[in-house]
Parts: sequence; C-alpha cells; structure tokens
Amino acid sequence: MNHEMPLEKAIEIYKLLDIECVLIEGYKKIQYPRVLLCRNQNDSDLIIKSSEPIAVISEKQLKAVSSLPYFLRSEENMWLEFLMEYITSRVNEERAYHETV
Repeated sequence: MNHEMPLEKAIEIYKLLDIECVLIEGYKKIQYPRVLLCRNQNDSDLIIKSSEPIAVISEKQLKAVSSLPYFLRSEENMWLEFLMEYITSRVNEERAYHETV
C-alpha cells in the first residue's frame, strides 16, 4: 500500500481473517482495552484519560496508580503472565458469545 490504513479499517480486515487478538502500539487517543506504558510520573495522565485501561507498566515506581494491576517493566514474567491470562479470558468470552448466537 502507498498509504497508511486507518486503524478501524485494519481491525475490520483482521476480523474477516478470524484473528483472535491484535496488539496495537500507539494510538493513544483511540479507546480500546489497553496496557498503559508509563515512562515516568508525567505519563500518569494516561491512566485518567484512558476509558478501558487493563494494567499499567512503568520503568520506575509511580506514586499513585489507582486500582489497576501495576507492574514494573523489569517484572516481565509477571506482566507477560497477566497479559496472557487476560487475552485468553477475552478470547474464551468471545468464543462463548459466538457459540450462543
């Protein structure tokens, strides 16, 4: 392609391909379930502005992170396990929904 495809259009194509999970990087203003990657305390406004945060990962300890699951970037095993469990549960929910429809 000679131009960037809008995110919504790309997601619709992935749905047609029966892909169960798409990881998107960037797009801070588009609201989807997201893991917030915070470099420092200045990025904590991402937590407030996100409508569907599922977890926060940061380089250094943040002061107030809310009630979201919180991980340091160095705790890779922990946040990877959390993400895999989250993705698996969402995929299973979608499958169950489509089996009943």
